[in-house]
Amino acid sequence: MNKKEFEDILCKNNIIEYFLQLPRKELAETFGENFLKTVDYGSQNNASHQYDLFEHILRTVDGVQSSNLKIKIAAFLHDIGKPYVAKINEKTGQTQFIGHAKESANLANDILIKMGYSKEEIDEINFLIQCHDDFINISKPEEITPDRISKVYTSINKKLDSYKPTLDDMKNLITLCKADAMAQSDEIIKNGQIVDTKKARVAR
Repeated sequence: MNKKEFEDILCKNNIIEYFLQLPRKELAETFGENFLKTVDYGSQNNASHQYDLFEHILRTVDGVQSSNLKIKIAAFLHDIGKPYVAKINEKTGQTQFIGHAKESANLANDILIKMGYSKEEIDEINFLIQCHDDFINISKPEEITPDRISKVYTSINKKLDSYKPTLDDMKNLITLCKADAMAQSDEIIKNGQIVDTKKARVAR
């Protein structure tokens, strides 16, 4: 599959159904054998997620409210590294995916090269993938201050090797973050209490 074919598919109205019905062999031929680990992963065993991993990814793509195809591409690849870093938190019994964004970007690199994307395009997409969780620690509306946002931006720039995101890149990142939040659990419950909701995350 080349980049044009891939992008046309990402623009389908029925993308969730389309990919969930694709034969495993075709998925492996298109995205590589490693991609099947994402497809087969199943439940994320995490309070933030109500969907199996692959369905969450597809719902994130479907939720991107932009005509910018690079955001949709990043959405499709943003969590593919989760199976490689998944570990159970012994205290909570839930699965953590620490470092999954960087691992996802590494795996995405090979897929995008194979499809014919340029280095410049891959750098832009990988920026979105690597940084899609950077705002997740802002858990309360009162924490959305210029100082806190500035610290997040500083952290983002420090972890990137050579890519320098523009203002448009940052806006695209927020669009991806919103789509990601929309594909998560309606309510996040810990110790029997609702500690967050999808509506609140999207608003933040």
